Amino acid sequence: MLTHASALKNEEGTAIVMGLVVMLILTVVGITAVNTSTVELQIVRNEGIYKEDLYLAEGAAHEAIQTIWSIARTDPYILLDKTRNWLSAKPVDVEMADMGYAYIDNPDNNVMGEASPTGAQTSFSAVDIGVARPGSLEMTGTNIHEWAVYGQSNKNNGRVLIQIGYRERY
Repeated sequence: MLTHASALKNEEGTAIVMGLVVMLILTVVGITAVNTSTVELQIVRNEGIYKEDLYLAEGAAHEAIQTIWSIARTDPYILLDKTRNWLSAKPVDVEMADMGYAYIDNPDNNVMGEASPTGAQTSFSAVDIGVARPGSLEMTGTNIHEWAVYGQSNKNNGRVLIQIGYRERY
């Protein structure tokens, strides 16, 4: 006859319960690892988009510098007259929140961007700050103009705006 004490000492089925607990723990660890991997992949993707936009914007700004350099050697009157739509004599403060609206793409503003061949969503602009003050290593009385050159890229839903300082004598 079974007594109450012998029924409690019966260990049948304990291995199944322990196995289920271990499987549950492994399942939770696996789901957590998959979620972490998914988030890490999204971070890497966003970082890649940012870097691509950064390099495109930098390329557009350097393209504007190259264009200023070329114009200064062929017809500097264009730089003095500001006849191109991407040239301006009006200094502006550009904020990241206004990027693409208040500065480069706004037709009401005199400062407009020109599309860059580096990409369909890439543009550049330049602002002539004026005649630069001479530094300690420069000759006085020279006509060195200081420029604030902007490059913008908004490819793949990312947005980057950079500003590069440039000086050109003409």
